[in-house]
This record gives sequence, C-alpha cells and structure tokens, in this order.
Amino acid sequence: MDTTSSTSPLFSPSPINFKTKTESFNHTHEFIINKEKILYRIKTALDRSWRYLDFLQHKIPVQLSADGAELVVVDGEHGIHYLKIITECRDLTDAAGKFGAYKWKDNLAQTAKWKTARFTLPLTNSLSHLWAISHRGQLVSYYQDIAEKKHIDTIGVTTLYQLAKDGKSIYYGDPSLPGGIGYTLPFPKDPHFIVTAISASGSTLFLVGYTHVNRERKIAMYTGEFDFDILGENPQKKYCLNPQNTDSGTIILSQHWTVQPKIPLSGKAEMLNAITIFQTGLGNGARTMCVLGKDTGGNFGIYTKQIAESAWQFRADEKDPTDLDRSHPISFVLN
Repeated sequence: MDTTSSTSPLFSPSPINFKTKTESFNHTHEFIINKEKILYRIKTALDRSWRYLDFLQHKIPVQLSADGAELVVVDGEHGIHYLKIITECRDLTDAAGKFGAYKWKDNLAQTAKWKTARFTLPLTNSLSHLWAISHRGQLVSYYQDIAEKKHIDTIGVTTLYQLAKDGKSIYYGDPSLPGGIGYTLPFPKDPHFIVTAISASGSTLFLVGYTHVNRERKIAMYTGEFDFDILGENPQKKYCLNPQNTDSGTIILSQHWTVQPKIPLSGKAEMLNAITIFQTGLGNGARTMCVLGKDTGGNFGIYTKQIAESAWQFRADEKDPTDLDRSHPISFVLN
C-alpha cells in the first residue's frame, strides 16, 4: 500500500501529550484519526500542518496507538494492522522518518507471522483502555535487570498487551511468538486489585484500577517491565533467578510490579480513569507517566511524574475531558 501523503487543511500547533483511541504519539511523530482518515506530523518540524497517511483500501481506521517504531491501527472490523514508522534495525531500506519506503503490514496475524486464529481473545468492544502497543527499541537501547546489569537489544521487542474483561488478567503477544495474544503476564499480588485502564511504552506497563481495603474501594497504580525477552521466553538469551549471578550476558529474571504513589486528592481534585506512559530515553527509568484529572481548584489538566519519582506534579491543560475522544467513561473512585 502506498504511504505517500498530502497536506491536510487541519492545522493545530498544540502538541499531542496524551493518548486516546484516536490520538497518539511516539518520540518522533504524532498521529490522529479524523473523519476516517489517518494523519501525522513530525514533532520537530516547523510546519505544524497535519499530513494524510494512506491506509488500506476498503478499511476504515477507528483507533490507533503508537510507540517506539510502531504504529498500530484497528479497523472497523477489528482487524489489526501495523506500520514501521521510523527506521530501526529491522528496516534499513530508507532514511529514518521517511514514510514512503514503508508498507502496511496487513493484519498482524498474517504478515508478521501472526495467524488470524491467534486472536481468539477479541479486543473487547475495541475500547482503547483495554489494549496497548509497546516497542522497546533504539531509544531505550537496553533493559536493566534487578542486578542492575544492562542488556543491550539491537533488534527491538514489539508487544501487544490486552486486558481481560474481568480486569484480573493481562494477555500479551509478540510477532516472534507462536501463540498470538495467548500469553498471560504475571499479575500484581494484591488479590483484590482490578485493572480499569492500561498504557504501555518501551515494555513498561502502567496499570490503574482499584482495590479494597477494609471494604473501602481505593485507587491503586502499578508499573512493571514485561515482554518476551524480559520474561525469559527467548531461547537465544540466557536467564537465571540468582541475583548474585555476575555473567553480564545473563538476565536475572524478575516478575515484579512496583506500586506507584497515590495522587493526593483534596478539595475539587479528581483523578480520571485515563492514563498514558511514554518512553523518553535510555533504560528502564526513562518513562513519563500521565493521568488526567483536576486540581484542588477544579481545573482540568494532567498529573505527571517520571516513573521513579515519588511525587506527582499537576499541569493545567486547555483541553476539557469532554473534548477528548475517550473510550471509557470519565469517572473514577476518589477514595
């Protein structure tokens, strides 16, 4: 499919800083779906005009998500398609950032060694908070295990995560795995935790949901590093459970979730069930977390923090949540 583009009459200088089912971004580009068309722009370009990106014939894009070198689009029939949007190790046919050399990989199940039958777990109602795409590539460069050993990846890892209907299981798939989205991630140990939204970037998963403490419902947030390589599924890599292992090429396995600090809520402050995480540089710690909400004065904006920071910062935003194309009701428990 030809991916040549033309300039759209749309013009919006405001950057996309939060992912919805029709708006997304990676470290180089921004993407939107508008009137059944996909548009993009380069973050560093002086021209902030949107440009059309051709999609597959007879397919209507209904939602999208970008991360690292990947752009994933779900069509109106729940078909999944992806495009390599920047040049990395596997795609050396053109200079970075040029769309013209790339082709839509029509249905992940067929062209990326994924079979259609592997998608036996449908994207439940195709809601954006129920699935997320992740690509750990050159921007992140390495994974640091619990023994603080850095494992450089020159190939990259693409992972599609999906939340089960009951909010108690998370499935994942990888183009190199034979089972499609049929693998289960380890879940946070809290038996009462139910996930209501997920976001992913660079193999880091960000979960928000609720748990029960003394019969009271409480907000809970977790992050964790999980993909095919990190979980010990790659037969070409060496793994062990001993954190004292000093072999630089051996990955120390860890199925660990980190409890993230709560957002302080007082006055008119509110936390919405809408989250984003995105990669910003080298290693596990280069991730920015975002949560939509309101401050104590009732002003709409985004709570943000780096993944290892202990405190959230609030940044006012001109967009009201009613203007954002959400796939989930804008409501959440405040306790």
